[in-house]
Amino acid sequence: MPTHHEHRRSWENFYREHKNPWRVNKYYGIEIYIDKGSLILDLCSGTGNASRPLVEKGYSVVLLDFSMNSLRRSGGGEYARVLGDATALPFRDSSFDAIIASHAISHLLEEERRKAVSEIYRVSKENAILVFEAFTTGDFRYGKGVEIERNTFLRGNGIYTHYFTEDELNSLFKEWHIFEKNIRHVERKIFGSIYKMETLVFIAKINKNKKVFIHARHYE
Repeated sequence: MPTHHEHRRSWENFYREHKNPWRVNKYYGIEIYIDKGSLILDLCSGTGNASRPLVEKGYSVVLLDFSMNSLRRSGGGEYARVLGDATALPFRDSSFDAIIASHAISHLLEEERRKAVSEIYRVSKENAILVFEAFTTGDFRYGKGVEIERNTFLRGNGIYTHYFTEDELNSLFKEWHIFEKNIRHVERKIFGSIYKMETLVFIAKINKNKKVFIHARHYE
């Protein structure tokens, strides 16, 4: 199993070799839940594709990633950029009005994922919005590579990916009332064949009195 340092180096190499590896910007439509002056954290941001639509609408967004190369490729000066670790966020308690965790914990090991979820909760303000998206075991890449933990696979590029089950997510977010989830399917054509990408997406309103409401959103 690669060390944390080796995994970080694999991501640095990945972004060094791929100028913009993510093909499209994502849009979660959370503007209806947040004020114009909201401060948003894009966790494990990569190049910032998940939050770029919000930046373009004038929201203040902080990108956090442990790869310097990913932050360097994140575009113009509209973002604040922070080099940091999702398991030990360098922010004060209750700092953010919204957090985007788009595949933010898919590339962490089990204990790291639990720490990251705890940190997300810590730095969120009362009634903050959380966007969560992650790969599921229905994704076409599930099972490819070496299984280093249950449902976590190491590929040849040195990057490991975890694929979630719904039961696992219910456990990970057991303090939050998840009443609806959305499974997103995207077809990708690779060398003439069609493959199915599958992720789970939810949007949650964080209430630190343990009353959390998640709004299902539907994506084509």
